[in-house]
Amino acid sequence: MDWLQFFSSIIASLAWPSVVALLLILLRSQLASLAQRLEELTLPGGAKASFKELIQEAKTSAEFIASKKPSDNSQVSETKRLPTPKDKIFDTFQDAEAKMAAIISELPIHERKTPADFIFYTLKSHGDGANLYKLYENLRQIIFSSTQAPEDTVSNKDVEDFAFACDVVLRKFETEFAAWKAFRSDNEKSPRAEAPGH
Repeated sequence: MDWLQFFSSIIASLAWPSVVALLLILLRSQLASLAQRLEELTLPGGAKASFKELIQEAKTSAEFIASKKPSDNSQVSETKRLPTPKDKIFDTFQDAEAKMAAIISELPIHERKTPADFIFYTLKSHGDGANLYKLYENLRQIIFSSTQAPEDTVSNKDVEDFAFACDVVLRKFETEFAAWKAFRSDNEKSPRAEAPGH
């Protein structure tokens, strides 16, 4: 037997014990918690492990649940958090954006955008879209600052003013969208009308 065969036989004989040792080191915390709960362990012949504590806890919980009477829903008092002024501002803005998105959804899929993108890329340079864009951006800044503001700094009056501004944006969006759509429709029709005359 030469030195190479000798070292190779030693390495081969140490491979599996080193793998087992590595696994024991890596899984030591899980094995420790398992050992605390394990009461009985029978290996190879009758592979049986009894987790007496866990079974007892499950039994106790099941007995407790089974002994309870069905609850009367009229007596259950659920405490629901009332919306704060900050919540109302956010909800108002989301509602306005949802309505604008519904209007945009009339367009073919390849032309649809989010309300913010539609206002910026499509309506801003058309008609009175620049003013619509300024007001819309103002509302978005209010949303951001209200989420950062302390709860007591946002009042119900602020919610009313914000709701008014959202309503104006929505109405302005509807009119600018209709004007843009009519303008686009007119531009699509006029080249076709001129084409036969050429």
